[in-house]
Amino acid sequence: MMEIFLPHTVKALSTALPALEHTGVCSFPLISPEFRAALLDEAVALHRSSPPAEVETVGPFSVRQQLNVVHEFEPAAKFVQLNDAFQALLQGALDLVDRPLFDTPPRFGFRELTKYDVGSIGITPHRDPASSVNLVAVFVIGGAGRFFVCDDRDKTNSVEIDAAPGNVVLMRAPGYLPNPERPFHYITDITECRYAFILRDQAERPTWHYR
Repeated sequence: MMEIFLPHTVKALSTALPALEHTGVCSFPLISPEFRAALLDEAVALHRSSPPAEVETVGPFSVRQQLNVVHEFEPAAKFVQLNDAFQALLQGALDLVDRPLFDTPPRFGFRELTKYDVGSIGITPHRDPASSVNLVAVFVIGGAGRFFVCDDRDKTNSVEIDAAPGNVVLMRAPGYLPNPERPFHYITDITECRYAFILRDQAERPTWHYR
């Protein structure tokens, strides 16, 4: 049976989650190479009919982005397996933490598979919707692009986060204790078609995505 995660990831996750109080964002290797390869094959197939993405401006703060998104997955899809496995991994990690980290137990009810083509502008500095609570998990499946966190929409004090394929990027969200502030972040320099799978604790798709 194909392993989904690298060894010792429960411990790594239990260390990363409390650190979000101070960092807002963290990243570490999570997905096994074999399972990531299977996910990448599935991602390419799911996006095969996607048209070239156009630059669009979304939300009240005029966030600019250029990407394609898939929200529908078959029950047997590898991405559904990843969703379920990470939910269980998260619970195991929380059992190792000696203090409450969330107002309510995180439940990932919304998932999306993003694709940024080579030359895409990526997405400008933004915060994820307040309707995404507790924790946002971004699994980098393939490709190359640069992921930054910053202080504001002007990219002040930008710091690059390791977003290599196989990594998970975690971001705190409203409901995270004791600091629920959402981090500003952006994606740029897409030099190889980039696929990422995002899990949110959110029951419904927002009418617009980013702030």
